Amino acid sequence: MKKNFVMYAAVVSFCLFLSGCKVSVSSSYTKDLNRVSGFSAKGGNGCVMLVWNVPKDDDTENPFSYYVEYGSSSVCVDKTAGCHKISGLQNGKEYEFKIYAKYALTGEKGASSKYKATPSEDGIDMAESVHQGYAVWFKLYERKDKKTFVANNTNDGRIVWPSDLASSYDPHRDISAYEDNYTEVEKLIVRVPSNITDSLRENEAIHWWCISRPGYRYEVCGYIYNTLFEASDAPYYDGEYPVVFDTVASLQSFNKKFEEGKIIRTLGYFEKDDGGGTQYITAERTNGRTYSTLRTATGQIVNIDEEAEFADRKLNFRQLGAGACRQITYEMRKKYPDENFNLYTGSDPSIPKYNDDVPRLYEAIELLRKNRADDETITLYVPSGSYRCGCNISLGEKNFVICGDGTPYSEGEEFAGLSGSGTGYYYTSTDYENKNISPYKCSSIFYTDNYYTTWWEFFFQIWGAENLTLDKIRIEARETKYQPYYRQLVVLCSDNVCIKNCEVYNDENVHKYEDEGTYQDKQFTTLTFYSGAKNCVADNNVLYNMCGVDRGASAGVMDFYGDHTKNITISNNIMYQNCHDELLGVFSSKHWYKPDASVEGVYIRGNKLYPQNSAARRRTMVVTMAYDDSYNITDVVFEKNYIAGEFPSNCMTFGHFGAYGESSDTEYCTIQDNVFDMKVTASSGVIFDSRRNVVVKNNTINFVPGSTGLCTVFKRGGLFTGNTVNVSADASIGGIGYTAGRIEKNTFNIEGKCWNLTNGCFNIKDNVFNIAHPMTSFFSLPNANENAIISGNTVNYNIPHKDDYDIAAKAAGEKYYTKGWEHTHVLSASVYPVGKNSDGSDVWPTESFRIEFTGNTINAPYASTTNKHLVFFGKGTDPNEYIITGNKTEKFTWVRSQMGSRRNITYDDNTTTAGVSLLFSQEESGENNYIAGMSNVSEE
Repeated sequence: MKKNFVMYAAVVSFCLFLSGCKVSVSSSYTKDLNRVSGFSAKGGNGCVMLVWNVPKDDDTENPFSYYVEYGSSSVCVDKTAGCHKISGLQNGKEYEFKIYAKYALTGEKGASSKYKATPSEDGIDMAESVHQGYAVWFKLYERKDKKTFVANNTNDGRIVWPSDLASSYDPHRDISAYEDNYTEVEKLIVRVPSNITDSLRENEAIHWWCISRPGYRYEVCGYIYNTLFEASDAPYYDGEYPVVFDTVASLQSFNKKFEEGKIIRTLGYFEKDDGGGTQYITAERTNGRTYSTLRTATGQIVNIDEEAEFADRKLNFRQLGAGACRQITYEMRKKYPDENFNLYTGSDPSIPKYNDDVPRLYEAIELLRKNRADDETITLYVPSGSYRCGCNISLGEKNFVICGDGTPYSEGEEFAGLSGSGTGYYYTSTDYENKNISPYKCSSIFYTDNYYTTWWEFFFQIWGAENLTLDKIRIEARETKYQPYYRQLVVLCSDNVCIKNCEVYNDENVHKYEDEGTYQDKQFTTLTFYSGAKNCVADNNVLYNMCGVDRGASAGVMDFYGDHTKNITISNNIMYQNCHDELLGVFSSKHWYKPDASVEGVYIRGNKLYPQNSAARRRTMVVTMAYDDSYNITDVVFEKNYIAGEFPSNCMTFGHFGAYGESSDTEYCTIQDNVFDMKVTASSGVIFDSRRNVVVKNNTINFVPGSTGLCTVFKRGGLFTGNTVNVSADASIGGIGYTAGRIEKNTFNIEGKCWNLTNGCFNIKDNVFNIAHPMTSFFSLPNANENAIISGNTVNYNIPHKDDYDIAAKAAGEKYYTKGWEHTHVLSASVYPVGKNSDGSDVWPTESFRIEFTGNTINAPYASTTNKHLVFFGKGTDPNEYIITGNKTEKFTWVRSQMGSRRNITYDDNTTTAGVSLLFSQEESGENNYIAGMSNVSEE
């Protein structure tokens, strides 16, 4: 490198004072003086130079001096000089030097410091004067240009470091005028402060020299230089600038020196026109980063020209060499358990040294952030390619966009890969169409593999961000037999995050267990809006989670830490999942870390959900809205979604909504305008396992019950209204409703077997039931222990019947051949004993409830009168009041009661559909103390 003092000199500079100068100082030191600080020694030829930190103060009442002892000698030294030369020493002999403070009045000694040094013939013959024997011991101030270090001295010789003093030096001052006064002093430097040596970068060293100043001052300057470049004997490039190379490799192999500050361009990183083309500028030093600085074959530094490259606040990830990492397999990690595959130093040439693209991602963000003004939006473009992530990603940027490449899936292509056991859709529904869904097949892939080395819970986390967008990025798990983390893409403590047109992918070939075939209680979720996520959107993504773990959702919204999750929209996404637990969930929990955890405003709209059964573990549910111990979950809307697949337990299950201790009927969760095409694969399936704060309305529900079991459409609580339910033939369901809840204004089309329409539901109004198979009862109240209203319903019981149906129909291959449809009841009611008497007899309840069965119509034109009962009372003494009025039916006997007593029955205006009055009949023993409407009551 040519000497150029104007451009390069005074890279490291500071002022020294003469050793013989008197310094005026005053202070209030006590006799309990601390140990002398900064004491060290450097051996010379027959001498040793001692240095120490100059004390800040003195004690005027009891002054002290510094003494140095070595061997049998003792010498008083000028403590303000900071250095002292000991001469006349024997070369090759080690000496121990001890320095301490001694008080003039009391003779007491302070704590001592020790240091050993050995003179040698090869050592420097250190002179007495400071300008030939330089002691560097004080802290330096680093200038903003990161190149020059300056120390200043006051007129009295004290070194001081107020921030305003450093600005008195001109950072661009020309010191070439002192060239004639240049004295090399590198070998005379006793000690360099660590903050200077720590500032040196790879392949850097310092040339030292001295410049004399007027008066007693000397300035020692340090020139930081590139050791590789200075050692190179390559010639200088004599062509025109800018110089253009096809790739980075061709630039790095170039073996001529460039002048500093010249423009160099590449047309690609790995290949010409691959998107990694960049403008660089030659420099004396690297920019202090790893991936945005390069070296040529001469050791020449070329840094990304930040001013030119980031003028539009955009960066191509390929410009930092991203996308060339080697995937690490389970076999590789097992074979080399001690190898660091992220910062590789092994012998495999196919694995690069920097085998992790996450540090490149952070450097790209740092460069963009540094070169933007105020809160300008910055964009990182990630071109098509696979980007290995050996550690977790954490993004907390403001006004930041990461966008990749992708092409829309062709029609039907999103269903690829779902062949095999447990797949298929059971209705071809024409009721659902969402033209807003146009998913992308993303070719910009961030992936993890079997050498993921950091945080166990979150991989790609967006934490503390504001106004951040992720667009056309695929996040993929490629590890096998390995459980590195629990959640793939997580948003928490962030505001206004948008995830759109992305894929979060977990293939069915990715096993999450160390031992194949061992299925443990593992968590693995593709997308999670966690605690503190606010005003966030996930739109038009594919969330594919087919790894078959126990607890693994495609999407979740939750707050366990009390940071309050609010206003989350999950719209127009396609979700596949075959894990044991729910495909989608909304949760909080007072039993975790914060009892005030809350989730407010979750809008799940227009998505396609495809739950699949795992080959290893059966599914438990498809969607979960709240745990039973969840609190402060409000305003949840699940609408206009399409759900198609299998479930053995619950399709949608619900927990507690509202505040802690709240038990109101406030509608906190709405399930509306969705289409369900489902198959039940076990004996206890429930479509909606609801709660009192849930409204299920205006949905189309198509399902095939399990061939060997029962299924319930609506259970426990809440409102089920305006829905259309289609149940296929050749299967059985346990009933439409079970245990509580309001069932109103729905249409049920039941082709298969159905034991009860409702079982334990106390509010059934204005529904239409179309039934194509015999059943035991329509409306069952097995334990009538609360008020009930069953009114305004229409039951179309359209089943042909013949006297010889059991023989001729069966022989003809017709579906229904059970003769007589024994024991069919429109309303079946009973009470349960509440205890036992001393004689062992039952104790029956005495509290009375009001049971209204009014205004219902039963159309059964093919029914016989054998064992058909409009109302059936079970065994026992029933204290309830029954209101049976205004009903229409046909070919049903009226009221049948087994043994027991029935009191308080109001019976009036019940007719056939043709208007013929229906009489009351009492079969077997029983007592009716009061019956209203006696005109059409007969006792037989």
